[in-house]
Amino acid sequence: MALDNASNVVTMNLNQHNNLSDNHTMTTEESMPRPFSIQTWNGFAGFKQWGYESGSDSQTPPSTCNAVEGAFMGTLFPRHINKNDTFYLYRHAFCRTIPITFENVTTTQDGFEGYLFRVKRDFLATREENAENECYCISQKCLRKGLGDLSPCYYTIPIVVSQPHFFNADPTLLEEIGGMSPNETKHDTTMTIHPHIGVPLEANLRLQANLAMPDSSYNSKTKPFSNLVLPLLWIDLIIDQLPPKIQLYLKLLYHILPIVQDVVVYVFAVASIFLIFGPAVKIFLYPSNTETHHNSFHVKYSQIPVFSLRTKIFDPDILIQK
Repeated sequence: MALDNASNVVTMNLNQHNNLSDNHTMTTEESMPRPFSIQTWNGFAGFKQWGYESGSDSQTPPSTCNAVEGAFMGTLFPRHINKNDTFYLYRHAFCRTIPITFENVTTTQDGFEGYLFRVKRDFLATREENAENECYCISQKCLRKGLGDLSPCYYTIPIVVSQPHFFNADPTLLEEIGGMSPNETKHDTTMTIHPHIGVPLEANLRLQANLAMPDSSYNSKTKPFSNLVLPLLWIDLIIDQLPPKIQLYLKLLYHILPIVQDVVVYVFAVASIFLIFGPAVKIFLYPSNTETHHNSFHVKYSQIPVFSLRTKIFDPDILIQK
């Protein structure tokens, strides 16, 4: 039976304004869909298996159990996340969303700094510890701490989900089944996300599938398994190393370019100081001793010889007498 098959059609929100209605109603920023979150899954914004109905007068109100809108596939998250964010992860095989919250700032094995998110401790808690989980109780019958019912998604087969080795579960589960060794490092779900671009740097999504045996005390062969939760398998979806191109992009953008930028700023700062104060210091330390000379301008000339002009025009003998 395929868990995540190609027939599933997922609609994702790519920006904050793609979900506005045609009426252009006023929408606050807090109510906007977050980028890369799920808008619909196979045309629905919730789980029909948990009572979600759409387009009817008796529509079930959204709840923790039946809402898929706003959850994330776990491959892309919004940019510029903060430490107060809570993300809900969804995979079709899980039949529910898994909340993760910020724990601390960490450094991955590739040398990138990221935000470490861990699954909420009470996401499989009883309704007494977490009232939001009451909607997972079928016919008012709730499972023990650390177990989640998946039967609505698997043709009512009594499949229940838990963390591997019943980590963070009811201690009676460990007493009933031998060989369980829960360990936080090996069996808890964690995800390290780059805070600026929203890309998962490292991830370990760990879940265990179990078979919840009903009362079978009437059969001598199945009586030893009566009312037990039998572990079947557990999976670990891993992101341990980014593709080389993304590593190069992150190193260039967040490791190399900031250093180059600082070096350029310092070089320009030193050069500016030198250009401003260098000439002043030089004048102060090495004053000029050159005297000022007043140059006289001399005009050289030569005498022009003057010759007497002899002409008959001015001869008094030829002057016209009136």
